Amino acid sequence: MLFSSCAGAKEVQKNDNNIKKIKKVSEKRWITFEELEELIKLPQKMHVIFASPRCNACNYLRKAIANVGLSNRVIYINVDEGWGNGLAQQFEIRGVPELIVTDVNKNIVQKVAGPGDILLFLVLYSDVSY
Repeated sequence: MLFSSCAGAKEVQKNDNNIKKIKKVSEKRWITFEELEELIKLPQKMHVIFASPRCNACNYLRKAIANVGLSNRVIYINVDEGWGNGLAQQFEIRGVPELIVTDVNKNIVQKVAGPGDILLFLVLYSDVSY
């Protein structure tokens, strides 16, 4: 296993259906590959946290994010799933939890590792809701 510790966007007009899709995804515990494919098409920044349900630091971070009301600002990818692990390797994720922030064109603009730093970053700099 890779983890030992705890792409140009197509122009799509925002509409009510997109907002409903995004809200539905943010309410789930882990995003699916198909849902991620749909979100990538939307012209907006993304905050993606690579995590594992077996990781205590990841579970702590998830609870802390919920406690400060930021759950609708992140998407969680489970690295224990095959596609999630492959994506983590592609983005050179070396441990979990780790946050990747993209611009509207899906270029990575920031990577943040560790629960404390991720939470602080989201509180100070996140401006996207799903």
